[in-house]
Amino acid sequence: MNPSFLELPDIINELRRLGQSKATGSFYIVSDEQHSATVDLEAGRIILLRCRLRFGEQAIPLIARINRGSFRFEPTRNFIRKEDYGDNETVFQRIMQAHNNTASPPLIPARPTRGTPSLRQTSGLQVSANQRLLIEQLLITELGPMGSVVMESVLSCRNQDAVFDVIRDEADDDDIAESLTTRIRSILDAS
Repeated sequence: MNPSFLELPDIINELRRLGQSKATGSFYIVSDEQHSATVDLEAGRIILLRCRLRFGEQAIPLIARINRGSFRFEPTRNFIRKEDYGDNETVFQRIMQAHNNTASPPLIPARPTRGTPSLRQTSGLQVSANQRLLIEQLLITELGPMGSVVMESVLSCRNQDAVFDVIRDEADDDDIAESLTTRIRSILDAS
């Protein structure tokens, strides 16, 4: 286990400390399985929960499945939306109750299991396991912890044009977006 990873209760305690200090910004969590979650705080109150393209109530069970992870806090006032969750302690209790009631299987298997096709079999974009790995590594490198979340959006796209729209929407900088689309196009075209 990586010594920089903390157990979920310790991560929640850090989030609690930020709430008590009336912090405003985004608290990013990256699990030891490379999945990310974000908790937005405004004046110490939780205003948005996100995990793997799920928001609010739907994000709680996914956050609860994180066993260990690292985190960082970035002050910001730019939030995509705000929701009312009541008091923070209620949210923390719900996350920890769900965490304690689950066996915490991995969110996504690390490797395809026997009998799993090498291509993603959905109505979305068809990518091989290797392409998926390369794209996700690229997104995490360029976008940080949110790269895992963006990857889930990419995989739900029906075609390459939709992928590039997602990238342009998520990248803060036009040059980064252009670089990412070029590199992802190269990965997708190399079949």
